[in-house]
Amino acid sequence: MLSRFKDPTITKAWILTDKNVSFASIVNGGTGKSLIGQALSKVRNVATIEGKSISKRLKSWYLWQQVDRDTNLICIDDLDKGVHFSNLYSILTNGIDIEQRGKPLFRVEYADSPKILITSNHPVRGDIGNSDARRRLEFEVSDHYGSFNSPIDEFGKQFFLEWQSEDWNSFFNYMTKCCQSFLKNGLMEVAPYNKGFKYVSSKTGHEFVAFADEYLIPGKRFDKADLLQKLKNEYPQYKQITSNRLTKWIDLYSAYRQIPIIQKKSNSNYLVIVPDENVEEINAGKLLETAA
Repeated sequence: MLSRFKDPTITKAWILTDKNVSFASIVNGGTGKSLIGQALSKVRNVATIEGKSISKRLKSWYLWQQVDRDTNLICIDDLDKGVHFSNLYSILTNGIDIEQRGKPLFRVEYADSPKILITSNHPVRGDIGNSDARRRLEFEVSDHYGSFNSPIDEFGKQFFLEWQSEDWNSFFNYMTKCCQSFLKNGLMEVAPYNKGFKYVSSKTGHEFVAFADEYLIPGKRFDKADLLQKLKNEYPQYKQITSNRLTKWIDLYSAYRQIPIIQKKSNSNYLVIVPDENVEEINAGKLLETAA
C-alpha cells in the first residue's frame, strides 16, 4: 500500500478482517484494523470512506468525491457486511471516475488510480471462482488487541496523538523497512488463521456461509425443502443447488462451526434441526446416532 507503483497483473484489494471472523451479527472488532489505515495516512494521501453507509451510496455519482488526483489510497473502513465485493471490481482493474459536487467529472486511469484497502468486522462477500479470488489480498488480524487490551494499555500512550520524536522516528523506520521488503520480495500472501472458513467457502461460496451463520443457529428447526428455497430466494446464484448438495454443505458447515446439526426424515419430510442445549427433544443418543 505504501508503494505507488501499480502492477497491471496485480489488481487486488487489501482486505483486513479479524482472526475470529464470522458472518453472524456478532462483531469482534477492536483488533487494530482501522489503526493500520491511520498509519498509512501518515505516509500517503489516504481518502477514508465510511464503510457502514457505503451500501446506500453505491449508485451515487458522488460516492468517491473524497478522492482526488493525488489520492494514493482509498480506505473503506468498516465495510458493511451486506456489500458485495463485485461492486469494486471496476475500480480495481479499470481506474476510477470521480465526480465532486459542483465540479465536472474526471477520470483517473489505472496506473495513477488509488489502491484499495478494506477493513471489515465480517468476511467480505463475493462470488465463487477465480474472478473474485484474484482480486483479494486478505489478512486476518490477530486477536492480540480487543475489548480488554488496546494499544494504549500496552504502550501507555495514544498512537500518533501522544508520540514524541523518538516514536515517530521508530514508526517511519518501520514503514521504510516495509517498503524495502516489498521491493525485495514482491507481494507476499500469508496462510490464513481461519483455514476452516477458507476451505468451506471454497466448497460452498461465501454466501452460503453467510446464510448458514444467519439461519443455522441453536434452537432452529427447518423443513429442508423450505430451507433450500429460502437459500435460492436470498442468493439467486444458488438456484441450481439440489437437496443432496445442500445436505453435504450443511454437514460441512456443521463440522466447520463445530455445532451439531441433525438432518433426518420425519414422515414424508426431511428436517434440519440445530439443537439447543436446553431443548430435551434432541438428546445425546440421537446426536451420537446422527454422528455415526
